[in-house]
Amino acid sequence: MNETKPKKSRRRCIIAAAVVVLVACVVLALLACTEAPTEAPTARVVRWVIMDGTEEDGSLSVPIINVWNDYETRASLVCRVKHDERVQMVERSGDGVLIVCPDGTEGWVTYWFIRELK
Repeated sequence: MNETKPKKSRRRCIIAAAVVVLVACVVLALLACTEAPTEAPTARVVRWVIMDGTEEDGSLSVPIINVWNDYETRASLVCRVKHDERVQMVERSGDGVLIVCPDGTEGWVTYWFIRELK
């Protein structure tokens, strides 16, 4: 009879440990499923500007202005806009200006192609 008590006690300990592990797994699974609160999207301030390919003397030197995916590397062309075309300016970073092309894509130009920044 002494052998049955330790077996029952041992069985109870194993069952209790299994229940604790199961509960811990469920809690961790529930925590993993909950999403962290997301920040509200910030409203972008855009303003309409005119593309300008003229020189200081007023002569037209760039009738078609290239808009780049990356201002620093000018790696890929996003679109081209015409002199006197109206576009939306999203932000300025150094000499670069992020604009929205007429087709809705965004890209970078140099600030001196923006009439309002000359």
